[in-house]
Amino acid sequence: MSNQNGSNHTIIDTKAKMQAFIDQHQSIEWLGFDTEFIGERRFFTELCILQVATEHGIFIIDYLTDVSIDFLLEMIENPAILKITHAGENDYRILYKQYNILPKNVVDVQILAAFIGYNYPASFGKIVNGELGLFLNKGFTVTDWKKRPLSPKQLKYAVRDVLYLKELYDSMYAKLVNLGREEWAIDECKILTEEAHYHQHPDRDFIESNLRPNLDDKQELFLLRFLRWRRSEAERLNHSKDMIYPSKNVAMLTRAIGGGRQSLLQNRRIPERFIKKMGDKLMSFKEAPITEEETEILKNKIAKIEVDPRQELLTKILDQMIHLRCMDERMAHETVIPRRVMKKMKQDPNYIAPILETGWRKEFLGEETLDWLKNRGQLNLTFKEGQFKFFRTEVEG
Repeated sequence: MSNQNGSNHTIIDTKAKMQAFIDQHQSIEWLGFDTEFIGERRFFTELCILQVATEHGIFIIDYLTDVSIDFLLEMIENPAILKITHAGENDYRILYKQYNILPKNVVDVQILAAFIGYNYPASFGKIVNGELGLFLNKGFTVTDWKKRPLSPKQLKYAVRDVLYLKELYDSMYAKLVNLGREEWAIDECKILTEEAHYHQHPDRDFIESNLRPNLDDKQELFLLRFLRWRRSEAERLNHSKDMIYPSKNVAMLTRAIGGGRQSLLQNRRIPERFIKKMGDKLMSFKEAPITEEETEILKNKIAKIEVDPRQELLTKILDQMIHLRCMDERMAHETVIPRRVMKKMKQDPNYIAPILETGWRKEFLGEETLDWLKNRGQLNLTFKEGQFKFFRTEVEG
């Protein structure tokens, strides 16, 4: 690149400049990509700028002008152009929600890093330092990207986020080839091209709620209705859901509703003004007859699983053994067995995540380790004569 210090860039804030960008980029093989947005205290994420790096330079597209980004969206969907990002999931998610597009032919250097010895998720600065020997100052964790004109520091930060992407990709891909893992890493990046990765069920907050196993049927129905109302209000007002009603207080409200309005008013942790304003609606959530549609959702009730402390500990030991192997093999443990997967496996000894039994994870773990994982409910550990013995208990019959 000709602008390694990040000082040279083009701000695209007029239709004429965008047309020049389009004319210049009719035939390219790769682009680095990032976005800056504001998501705090909003239901809808507000996109502010898009940063693009190509063989022709660095470009800052000002989304808050009347410039169309249709051509950039076409580039992102074009399978002939390699898209390079760092932690690009959020960027692609915004574009999916706003424009219903899915990227094609993508690599993410944060994902690649997991296959060559970095922890996951590795920060951009950590990867740049490890691969290029450069030290980056911390960027703006919170800044007003809507403010115009953008300050020199903001522009420097925005440019930096795409400046090194191609160089990082080249360095890391060479290491992947040397380790024989390039196909594994590219396969893992493909998740960013799948619609299921971005689609969110409108009742996700309810479906994934940790409260459900501890609620009776009436409380669970109230929770479903209340979370639906909260989401609808957040969308209507373009406020965060926590601004409508704090998540930390939902459990208390759900359990207190059984005592009726008076019980809610006597609960000092639930704001009185909220109960006075919302009392009738809350009571309707509690008392209205259940619909067929609600019955369909509630029939998949989450069972409360009593976790065997010894079995949970043995599963942790097995996980640590796998972790040790990941360290020896220079693989990120969090990528091999994602935290959400291991959490569920510790809670339910009969659960095995499908992703562990297919693709590169199956190849990396091997049949013997997978057998341990699938039969971890039979794991046992003894300490006799100064030695630990880790074994599987045979099931009778």
